[in-house]
Amino acid sequence: MLLLPVLAAALFLAACEAVETAPDETSARSGGSAEPENSSGKRKKSTEPENMTSGQENALEAARRYIELSGFSKKGLIKQLSSSAGEGFSRKDAKFAAKHVGADWKAEAVESAQSYLDMSGFSKKGLIRQLSSAAGDDYTRAQASYAVRKVDADWDAEAVEAAQSYLDMGGFSEQALIEQLSSDAGEGFTLAQAQRAVAEVY
Repeated sequence: MLLLPVLAAALFLAACEAVETAPDETSARSGGSAEPENSSGKRKKSTEPENMTSGQENALEAARRYIELSGFSKKGLIKQLSSSAGEGFSRKDAKFAAKHVGADWKAEAVESAQSYLDMSGFSKKGLIRQLSSAAGDDYTRAQASYAVRKVDADWDAEAVEAAQSYLDMGGFSEQALIEQLSSDAGEGFTLAQAQRAVAEVY
C-alpha cells in the first residue's frame, strides 16, 4: 500500500517563523558567501538568478525552506508549491523555483527513504515503489533505486516490523501473512524474509 508523500506543510509554517527569528550564523561568519546547507547536511549549489519577478522570488524562498525541512523530489516540490492545497504558486513559478533551488535530488531521495524506514516497515521493492510512484514521492526510478542502496536498512528487521503491524490489525493466518508480505501486490519482501518474519512474530 502506498503512503501519501512525506509533506511537511504544518512544520513549514513553524520553520518559517524560526528562519525569520534565528540569526544567520553561517552568513555572519562568511560574509554571506557560504553555500546553503540544510538540517541533514546536504549542500546546495547556489543558483541565485537575476531579475526575478516577485512570484519567482517568493516561490524560490518557499522551495528552499521545504528542501531544508524534508526530502522532496523535483516533481513533488513543484506539486507542493503549485497545488491549491500547498502554496498556490503558479506552475510556472513553481517550476522556476525547483530548477533554481540547487537541490541534490539523489540526496533528497535518500532523506525521504530514511524517513519512510523510520516510520514503518518497508521492503526494498516497496520502498522503491513508494519513492518513484506518482502517488508517492515521484522521484525518478534511478533516484529511488539509488536511495534504497544508500539507506542503512536491515530488510529482515523491516519485514518483522511490517509483519507485526499486520498482526496488530488482526485477521491474518500465518500463510496469509506470508503472502501479504511477499507478494508484489503486498509488501514485496522476498519469500525468505516473509517466512522469517512470520516465524518471529506469530
